[in-house]
Amino acid sequence: MINKKFYISGLRPIIREIYKDYEIYYSFQWGTGLFKQDMTYMEKIYYDPDGDVEEISESEFSTYVEKLKKEKGL
Repeated sequence: MINKKFYISGLRPIIREIYKDYEIYYSFQWGTGLFKQDMTYMEKIYYDPDGDVEEISESEFSTYVEKLKKEKGL
């Protein structure tokens, strides 16, 4: 079973998929509006000294992503 968590890091939406033995992180790609695997966000989410990462609900996340896509014309 996959457990998903949703974050905003700065302005970038991040999806965290949590499996029993590992996690995968996906970041929003500004040019395409798609999500690409990006493990650099693991450290940013776990160790956020600047308070730049916010965990949000799936519905808030979806609304935010749709807004970004509209702004970018994607």
